[in-house]
This record gives sequence, structure tokens and C-alpha cells, in this order.
Amino acid sequence: DQRDGRVVSPRLSMSSSSAVALIPKPRGGVPRGHEWDGVRGAYVHKETGAVHVKGTRSAASAAQQKERKDERDRSDRPQASGSQKRNQAQAEARKADANRRRQVVSQHRKAVREKARPRLGESFASIRQREEQRLLGKRFLFEPQRVRVCEGALAGQCGTVLDRAQLCFQETARRVTSLELDASGRVAITEPRHHHQILLDGSEDEEPVLLSPYAVEPWPGVGQLVDMHHGSQTWRTSRIEP
Repeated sequence: DQRDGRVVSPRLSMSSSSAVALIPKPRGGVPRGHEWDGVRGAYVHKETGAVHVKGTRSAASAAQQKERKDERDRSDRPQASGSQKRNQAQAEARKADANRRRQVVSQHRKAVREKARPRLGESFASIRQREEQRLLGKRFLFEPQRVRVCEGALAGQCGTVLDRAQLCFQETARRVTSLELDASGRVAITEPRHHHQILLDGSEDEEPVLLSPYAVEPWPGVGQLVDMHHGSQTWRTSRIEP
């Protein structure tokens, strides 16, 4: 059809005659397999002519999306994905933290057992002497050491240690326990076995007496001047060396 020397298509001629205004295509992407229909003002499927509703997917697209969301087997992958690496790192961190906590608890328990267990090849007598020296310090005595009573009704008398106080005990073949120091730095002396058996000089019945380890002291002590020939015509003093 030609008008005034211009070629007019039949479609435009029909649209102009019917005075139907075409709706412009909106901005944005075009749904897959659809095209814009200006008369309807919507996207229509190229094959079926069905109007596309915004926010919905076609059956094929929905099936593809569902397939992508389904759990896939990634065991045959040569390299783990980023998500797998993060999950693996978190699992390893939790495992390492649990192992570290178990090691700390195990070391503490081992230290407690080693403290209560005698050293390899060490006798109970050696352990007892070491522990009692730690508890009594300068008040520790050997057998048969000369001592002097420094407290109580027998203060000033001298004697000999027959059996020293027992402050360390062997419960089993592999476990040794000892008394503990209180807030004042002393051991609580409560039982007869916690006392020294001292034979005092001039004792008529020759029966030892029980005295607290804190009621006697070594005599003569280290650094003390003593008379080596008491009652003789010649007086000579000597200093006791450690």
C-alpha cells in the first residue's frame, strides 16, 4: 500500500485504523523464550503464546532450579569446594581444641600422680626423709641425734632421739602421702606417731617420752660453742660445724 509515495505496511495500517495504542516495552531483561506483546502489555511465550506472570518460572526452569538445589555427590571432585574447605577447617579446629583440652587435663592428672608416686628406684626411707626435711626445715632430726627440749615442762633437759616423728606415710607400694603445712607454716601434730621418742638424760626408768618436733631442737646446734671437757681442769670450747 502506498500513500503519498510512502510504503505503509498492512499491520500499521490496521493499527492506525483501529486506533489501538501499543504499550511500550518495559526496561529490564526478557524472560527466556518470551517476547514482548505491545497490545497485551505483557511477555508472551513464543511457541505457546501463554502470558508470562512476573515472579513465576516455567516448568523447565523450575526443574533445572530444583536439580541445582538438590544435594549433589562431590566425592569424585578432584578438589574440594570453598564451602567444603571451610567446613573441614572448622571441624579440624574444634577437634584440635578438644585435643588440647584433653592434653591439659591429662598433664594435670599425671602431675598429681607423679607427685604421689615414689620415684623410680627411690626407697620409702629416702622419700620420707626428703618430705620430713621439707616440712620441719631446721627442726628435722636424725636418729640417734642429741637434742634439747625448748618448750614445755621439760624445757632445758637434753636427750637422744630413739625414733623420730613420722610425718610421711606409705599407703601402697606406689603411693606415698605426707602431712601438709597450715597457715602458720607448721604441721598439725595430732597423733602419737607424729611425736619424737626422746630418751632424756638421767631417766631412771629409761622410758622414752613423746615430744612434738617443735618442742625440741638439735643440741648442740650448728655454730654453737660447747664445752668439750666439762668438769675437768682443762677447759676447751669448740664450734659445731655443719
